[in-house]
This record gives sequence, structure tokens and C-alpha cells, in this order.
Amino acid sequence: MRYELLKVFGNIKIMAVILGMFILSSIMAMKIDTIMFEGFSTDVYKYYMDYLEGEYTQEKRSYVFEEYSRLKEHISNSSLYDKQYKDKLISAKEYRELSSEASLAKGRIKTFEYIVEKTEYYAGCENTPSYFYDIDVDDYIVNMSVNIPLLLSLILVIAVLFNEDYSANTVYMIRSSKDGKDRLLCRRLRIVVIIAIVLGAVFYVAEFLIKYFYLDLGDMHSHISSLKSMENAKFSGSIWGYLLTSIGIRMMYTVLVALLISVIAILTHKYMMTIGVALGVVYLPSVITDSEWTLTAGLKAYPLINTSLVFIIVMVYILIFMGIIGILIKREKNH
Repeated sequence: MRYELLKVFGNIKIMAVILGMFILSSIMAMKIDTIMFEGFSTDVYKYYMDYLEGEYTQEKRSYVFEEYSRLKEHISNSSLYDKQYKDKLISAKEYRELSSEASLAKGRIKTFEYIVEKTEYYAGCENTPSYFYDIDVDDYIVNMSVNIPLLLSLILVIAVLFNEDYSANTVYMIRSSKDGKDRLLCRRLRIVVIIAIVLGAVFYVAEFLIKYFYLDLGDMHSHISSLKSMENAKFSGSIWGYLLTSIGIRMMYTVLVALLISVIAILTHKYMMTIGVALGVVYLPSVITDSEWTLTAGLKAYPLINTSLVFIIVMVYILIFMGIIGILIKREKNH
């Protein structure tokens, strides 16, 4: 096992590529993909969320609708303020104040309409949601996607682990050794699981830490229903719990994908074919369907965690891969 690990992690080129992929993944974690609607202002939204911060209450609901009425009133009366000033019914100071309020209202109304919509959603929630600045954490969850740099790193490492013997024409010599025929495949599969867990933990935890410190993830102790995008989520718990569960699901699927890549590498014996077939098998089903049964659904976690079938799906995949690996081990022994 030590030799197999050195074959991968003792290779400077492979380590350089993994490091490059890690840096690329870290840079990708810094960006925000959510584009809000035209007229939405993050500054205005943050201002009101800071004011309303905390659990939803009837008092806060009343404030939201009173403020909404006030903003609409200023907007509808903006031309009236001009007329009153021209008719000398209000002073210059009053006119400037009212015009300023009308101008602010026009700049805030679109954003506040979203807050009103959110408040109405909160009123129908069974759990107790909370107001807070949630744009960044919502973006993190909704746009959680397959970590391409991690996937490429796994493919590269596994391709080297299984295919180097064939490219160097040493496979038959290794198989003729004492452990080569019976134990080599099992050892390599154990190494694959270890590598998948280690790389998955490094990439996913780093992604979370970058999001946490670089962006504003807000009050993650709030219930997941605080995020309007989660209104149909099957999960019941805090945003913290949702993110930790997501990381757990992604870790499990990373191991499953690593085992799938191993099967492909064992069957193809070639670097480029392993890479091409692996990418195709992982991604092609998600192009055809958006079903939660695809591997990309698990690597994203977001589509999968919103279904009550999550554990059944994971167990089915585990049983399938155990069966395939059992057949390969038996074939290796009889080779």
C-alpha cells in the first residue's frame, strides 16, 4: 500500500496539478452566481434586514406593510409635492425633505417588494424563520455545483494508480508476485476510498471556509425555512445543519464517483480513455434528465437533500458498486 501511495503522492507533477486544482477551486468559491432582478439593491436589502434582524413576529410584519405603504405613498405623491411647492403651500425646506423621501422611496421600492413577498412567505411557515442578510448563503446553497477541479483531481490520481502498470508494461510482473493477483486490487480500492475522503474533505471544507470568511453567510443558526428558496425543502433544521448535511452527501458521492472511476480505469487500462469515459458517465445522465438519481445530483447535494429518498438513493448506489467491485475482484483472482 505504501508503494501505491508513493506512486501517486510522490509524483511531483500529479501533486502540482492537484495543488493547481485546489487553487482554482478556491478562486471559484469566492464568486457569487446569483443575479437578482432589475432594481434590486443589496445595500437597501441589507439596511432593512439589519433593522428587522431576528425571528419573524407579527410586529415585524406590521412594520413591513406600514413601511411599504409609506414608500408607495411618497412615490405617488411626488408630483403633488412639486405642485404644492409651486403653489407655495409648503416651504423650500419641506419640499426638499419630501422630494428626498420620494427619491429614496423610488430607489427602495423594488427591493422592498421582495421583502414584502418574503414576509408573506414567512407568515405561512410552520417553523419560525428569521430575518437576516441571506443573499450570500442562499447563493452558496442554491448554486452548489459539481466541484470540477476536485473531479479532475480524482480522475487523474485514479488513472495513474490503475493505469501506470499498463503503460509501463509491468502489470504482468506485478500480477505474478505473491500479493499481486489476490490483494493488489483490494488494496488499490482501499487507497481510492482514502484518497476520495481526504481530497473531498480538503476541497469541500476549504470551499465552506472561503465562503464563510470571504462572503457574508449571515445567521446560519436560523431555520432553513428562513431562505425563501428553501420553501419546498424536505429538510427540517438550521442552515448550519443543512450545509453540514450537504457536505456529508457530497463526501459520500465523491467516494462513489471515485469507485466508478476506478471501475472505468480497470476496464479501459488507458489514461485518456479513463478521463473521457469517466466524465461522460458522470455528466451524461444529468444532461438527459434532472433526476435526483444522477451522480451529479449527489455531488451538488442541493437537489438531493430536498428529497425524502436521499438515503435510499445512496444505499442503492452503494449496493450497485459493491456488486460491481465484487465481480471485478473475482475476475482478478481468476485471471
